Amino acid sequence: MWGGRPQRESRLHAGVHGMVPAISRVWATSSYAEEVDHTRGLRSASPWRLSLESPDSASPNILSDSAFKADYIFYQGGAMAEVVAVVVMVEGAPIRKKEAIGVLARVRYLHPVYHTCRFYSLVDGHARSFETRVKQSSWVMERLGDDELGLVLRSVDRWRDRKSCARVCRRWRRVEALTRAVLRVLDPHYLPRFLPRFPNLTALEAATPISDPDLDLIARSCPGLESLNLNARRSRIELDEEPHGVEPRDVTDAGLCAIAFCCRKLKNISLRRRKGVGDVGAIELAKHAKGLSSLDLSWCSKVTDRAVGAFCAFSSLMVLCLRGCPLLSDSGLACLATGPLSRSLRVLDLSECDQITDLGVCLLRHIRCLEELSLADCGPKITDVGGIAIASIVSLRRLDLSWLINLSDATLFALARNCSNMDEINVTGCELVTGAGILSYSNHPVLKILVLTSCYGVSAHDVEQMMLSCRSLRYVGLDKSLRGWMPSSVQEKLSHICRIDWL
Repeated sequence: MWGGRPQRESRLHAGVHGMVPAISRVWATSSYAEEVDHTRGLRSASPWRLSLESPDSASPNILSDSAFKADYIFYQGGAMAEVVAVVVMVEGAPIRKKEAIGVLARVRYLHPVYHTCRFYSLVDGHARSFETRVKQSSWVMERLGDDELGLVLRSVDRWRDRKSCARVCRRWRRVEALTRAVLRVLDPHYLPRFLPRFPNLTALEAATPISDPDLDLIARSCPGLESLNLNARRSRIELDEEPHGVEPRDVTDAGLCAIAFCCRKLKNISLRRRKGVGDVGAIELAKHAKGLSSLDLSWCSKVTDRAVGAFCAFSSLMVLCLRGCPLLSDSGLACLATGPLSRSLRVLDLSECDQITDLGVCLLRHIRCLEELSLADCGPKITDVGGIAIASIVSLRRLDLSWLINLSDATLFALARNCSNMDEINVTGCELVTGAGILSYSNHPVLKILVLTSCYGVSAHDVEQMMLSCRSLRYVGLDKSLRGWMPSSVQEKLSHICRIDWL
């Protein structure tokens, strides 16, 4: 049980607390007879009494009655086992203490939990009392099987703590890898070295660049993957902007096909910025990942209406991001609005899809449970015709209409009248919107966020009136050019109503 090289010595903290002179032996006595194991010593679960036998004393001097509970007493022969090493219990936590006579023991360290222990030893024929801080031994954890240890490690949520656990020993490193469910990879070049250690991953995030062989390795190593994000940022401040060009190692349809074939439990996948991904990979994904609930194909410039049509039969897909897909047209929107997908889709992002017109936008009204819609920067082909059609989606809660320069107050009137659940609206850059359209949201019951930057038809007085009458507002984004037209006293009064950002 004491095999292996000790890692460090226990440290003496309190020094010598007491001394009993002229003693010859330390005895261990118990309330019942014990069997002697010649390899390990006396085995007992009962409290032990550590006694001192003095040459001039007829009876032992009891040093401690309850301070120690021995689990193993290593003996040195004789009718009664002379104490050579003691395994003690301190506050219910087992701490192994090996102490030869006159020699301070070494302690194996495994868990960073300190316990204070007082023990006795013979030094030059005298009994000395020492107090030391020792760490909990691995002895109890060694009794646990891999399944029990795995349950313990699964309860460790913080990744730094899990990393510390993996450094305890080889067994903990192996079990920790088997129980790891989430992995974030910032440098995919090292994937072949460590990914096979984590066969039970359910979520994986990776930063650029990543190649088809990398995806093939992920598919073979992690067949139970449920979430795959290939757009992980290296830092929190990294901007979410469109990349320029295709990187040499960027993933293509071949890598996506490998993922689709092997990882059939996928529920969430983000392929944002992967310009090498096109219709072939997306269609294979639609064939095999039947439980998909979230799909992000933003800035996948090769994706067309064909790929979108492959997902129209899905009844589980709730989030679909197609931002910056220049080949998407009204035909793709028709597919979204006519199949089973129209009954499950909750979030739809069509920002920067400049081939979309009023015809396709009008079809979106058939997606009856849509809650979030973004048509930002979709070009001049979207007018009030499409805006009024969107207003018939009464379930809408968040709407982004920024930089649709042909939208006017008519759209805002319809939205304010029909969409009573709307709590966020962005009309940045809608130059035809005036104060009348903004004032239509006066007394709106749930509107919390309103962004009005670059709306040159809206005056400071219009903003003041609207904010004073809409008490549900929590945030307003205003053009900084309005700040000079609004008195300081008014700005201070409005700042008490909600947060204001001058953009």
